[in-house]
Amino acid sequence: MPRGDGNLYISFVSMGQGDCTIVSLPNGKTLMVDCGTARWNTDKNTGVNLNQTAAAQTLQITQLRQGVIDTLYTDRHLQNYNTIDALVMTHPDKDHCNELMSILTGNNPAITNLYYSYSSNGGLGLVSYVEGSAGAWLQYVANVTGGRYAVVINAAGTTLNGAVVPNAATAADVAVNRISINPPTQGFVKILHGTHANPGSKRCEVFLLAGDVTTYPGINDGSDQKNRGSVVTLIVYGNQKYMICGDATFNTEKFLKDTHGAKIQNLELVQVPHHGSLTSSSCSTHGAEVQIIKNIGFVNHVNPRGAIISAAVDSGSSLKLPRYETIRKYSTLAPGRFYPRLANVIDCWWHVPATYEDNPVGRKRKVLTDAFDQYGQQAVPLEIVTTAQLNTIEYDRTDADV
Repeated sequence: MPRGDGNLYISFVSMGQGDCTIVSLPNGKTLMVDCGTARWNTDKNTGVNLNQTAAAQTLQITQLRQGVIDTLYTDRHLQNYNTIDALVMTHPDKDHCNELMSILTGNNPAITNLYYSYSSNGGLGLVSYVEGSAGAWLQYVANVTGGRYAVVINAAGTTLNGAVVPNAATAADVAVNRISINPPTQGFVKILHGTHANPGSKRCEVFLLAGDVTTYPGINDGSDQKNRGSVVTLIVYGNQKYMICGDATFNTEKFLKDTHGAKIQNLELVQVPHHGSLTSSSCSTHGAEVQIIKNIGFVNHVNPRGAIISAAVDSGSSLKLPRYETIRKYSTLAPGRFYPRLANVIDCWWHVPATYEDNPVGRKRKVLTDAFDQYGQQAVPLEIVTTAQLNTIEYDRTDADV
């Protein structure tokens, strides 16, 4: 399965608590989305947190970095090509950017075009990518042969480096790849053409759908501008669509649904936003959410056939990711839509409510046990998987599949 053989290859690389996605398009062009980690895995067999000692941390971060390099330079991706045609940095959080320099410096691949969330931290652009010196490296050291593009795709309009991307596709737009899925639609920014040159090959293209999304009235997702401002990427191959969401939250999801409508429905695969957190994946049937969040109905709208969650084995009591409450939003979609995955179990956190004594007479009920969050495994016999379970996860698609 060599790169450029007419097939689509997607690798969700195991980063512990972090994100890195590597994609090879049918014509051999390559895409990389994020590269960072905030916490390494807890050993599944012993339960020992591998962050506890300096030696254990050094060993695991070395293994993690080598895992990214090994995936990046497999036959399915860079081989001897050593060019990343599009690098997308969704936002400046540590677990999305801090390993970029350490992993790419040694092989120093050419980066044709860089796209990044612009005002995620007060309008500072690349300067805000301080973790792992990612921004400084991308600005002054990295081998960026094309452009560095600050991405804004929100309700106020679409700009790259402050230049407005028009709604309609003109000859000039086509020349700089600023065209959308036909017919032209506001907010779709094409960054890669991936269709193989063989006659009759299925169309394959990569688009940016959102970036620097701001808040809507009443949509409180408890997140900061960095997360809700995440750049969202869509890969379209034939009749299949794959969405990579970064740390998108409820506000991002509302923008995606309201702006792109039917064009993001019935996804083949979604990378669950924000590692499966409680601030993402708005769902019209989720009882715990207020009505204004339910009305977004992102999960029901994108209606995927598979879902991938980038998460660690036990992300820790402060992060508590992924959440079973969020996973259930996907698992309770219309029966038959998700691919089955028998004997599938997911390592996750969930809320256990307080318990009370039954029917006290003349006084307030006594609390028997306090509410708490529990970590463990939940059975989900569907194609909803995590990097914590499977390590790096590979998806391969051919023309016949799409």
